[in-house]
Amino acid sequence: MNQSKMNPQKKIILSLLVFCFCALIFVVLIIFPLFRGIKAKSKELISQRRIMIETQAMVEKLKEIQITHEIYRQDLESINVLLVNPDTPLALIEFLEEMAENLNLVIEISPNVIQGRENEPWPSLNFSFALAGSFSDFSKFVEKLELSSFPGAGGAQGFLIEILNVDISRLNKETFSSEDVRVVLLIKAYTH
Repeated sequence: MNQSKMNPQKKIILSLLVFCFCALIFVVLIIFPLFRGIKAKSKELISQRRIMIETQAMVEKLKEIQITHEIYRQDLESINVLLVNPDTPLALIEFLEEMAENLNLVIEISPNVIQGRENEPWPSLNFSFALAGSFSDFSKFVEKLELSSFPGAGGAQGFLIEILNVDISRLNKETFSSEDVRVVLLIKAYTH
């Protein structure tokens, strides 16, 4: 028998083995890397889509903030006008002096300006000053001081002020009239 000749059954088995080997190489070298690439690209696409959605949400939020800012801008500007400059509170001091002069009161502003406490929600300065004059003029002064938080109501200039303490004492009857009093006020002026 000649072994160089293969019978048809062996040829089929050999052909099948060669085909399976070629199919296996095709799957390992082409299909697996292709699927791996598709999987990586799909993850990248999902990540980019998530970033795009987050960016769109941020853009929408920014638009809402801009609209809200425009709505409240005028109110914020009005409030900012009421706040005292903490570095140079001259406008407030001039306001107090002018108001006292208009009401025939003698004013003495303490040079000690005290910063508000750090645990308070808004920064402030505390001013202490003394007034001397008639009690009715002092009452008008306090009323105008309270109205000064509303520009236009108590005058052109307004400040956001809180009266913290009031000490009233009578003045010497020999030098002043019997209606005259000395008042020491402690006020808190809110700052920028």
